[in-house]
Amino acid sequence: MSDNLTMEGNSGRSDAAHQPISSRPPVNDPRLSELNFLVIDDDPFEQKLLGTILKKLGGQNIEIVDGGQAALDRLNAAATRIDIALCDLKMPDIDGLEFVRRISQFPNAPAIIFASGADNSICRAAEQVGEKLGIRILGSVTKPATPQTLLNLMIKVFDSGQSFGQFGSGPHAQISEDQAKAGLNNGQIEMHYQPKIAVMTGEIVGFESLARWHDPDLGILGPGAFIPTIERHGLLNRLTDVVITKTLEDLSLWNPLFPKLQVSINVTAENLSNLELPNFVVNTAKSLSVAPSRITLEITESGVASDLTVAMEILTRLRLNDIRLSIDDFGTGYASLDKLKDLPFSELKIDRGFVQGAANNENAMVVLEIACDLGKKLGLNIVAEGVETQTQWDLVAKLGCDAIQGFFISKPIPRADIPDWIADWSTQRNSIAMSS
Repeated sequence: MSDNLTMEGNSGRSDAAHQPISSRPPVNDPRLSELNFLVIDDDPFEQKLLGTILKKLGGQNIEIVDGGQAALDRLNAAATRIDIALCDLKMPDIDGLEFVRRISQFPNAPAIIFASGADNSICRAAEQVGEKLGIRILGSVTKPATPQTLLNLMIKVFDSGQSFGQFGSGPHAQISEDQAKAGLNNGQIEMHYQPKIAVMTGEIVGFESLARWHDPDLGILGPGAFIPTIERHGLLNRLTDVVITKTLEDLSLWNPLFPKLQVSINVTAENLSNLELPNFVVNTAKSLSVAPSRITLEITESGVASDLTVAMEILTRLRLNDIRLSIDDFGTGYASLDKLKDLPFSELKIDRGFVQGAANNENAMVVLEIACDLGKKLGLNIVAEGVETQTQWDLVAKLGCDAIQGFFISKPIPRADIPDWIADWSTQRNSIAMSS
């Protein structure tokens, strides 16, 4: 699942540094001149080194502070927005993790790169803490940093088609309860779709549907603008009904051209306590002439409701009606093996953190290998999330994954653009898949 009903992202120690240098942009990247940087480190040598590297890379707006408290004071000031903060993990006043926790409450939090002498496992754990707090974590670099490792982390944002204003560094618009209720009833939810691609052939397997909020004044808003309000006011089941309906309406419209296309829809723990969910999905599909076998519902490991008996009944009824079930973000939750043993899943989706971290993190590689082997032995379809490079595609192909998702294929696509994207992909997929 790319966004726990709606959110998607990608971070961690990128294996972009292992791509051939010739395939990367020049060391001095003019796009970096438009960004505002903050270096947070208590060591004068590291301050000077990071500042010099950023200038060499093309950065022009660079501020340096000597610790976490000074950084908080700077961000609290009504001054120029900071796009990227390079933050030491171990500082004497406020360490990097406490700093990240505190800025998670800021309306204009910067994206973060950790710079540390700690080992990979500690850095990866710090990245995950930041991600769970809602901060955009670009990754980590080992001290002393080099120009190329820093550049690789920053330019992957540009390469993915995003801008820094699209996540933590930009203002967080939040809809109100009244706006949420009205918007759910008057069509302000729009669906975007991220492709799922067969690993060995490059064929389109289907799309994961992701909700976006269409605000008449602000335009298209991501999940951070509406999911907290919807959760807070008990509207998740209503949102899920809207997402299911709109997704299946789109699938029905594509039927003449793409009769075998599959869709994946995310559901939450709250949805798995709603005994009407199976009937709603089946009846909606029937009314739109969509075969239930073309629908997959994705459930996170931690998303199975506390009342396991009710959840099992709902999931079993869905499978009895030929709707496929996927256990999402595998490796990040609890009691994973019990759920795989007891619940009728059809698919296992490996969390992006293990896919992206495998090149530099031995533990991530071990989990990735075990998850692929387990999925194959259980007869499940295996999907790798967060694939950002050809190197990662080749790795999951070698380990036996069936399908992939990620920015290397495409960021989420607006509904209206799907037919054109499918046509474009069909002309280029052979050359990409052949290298796998």
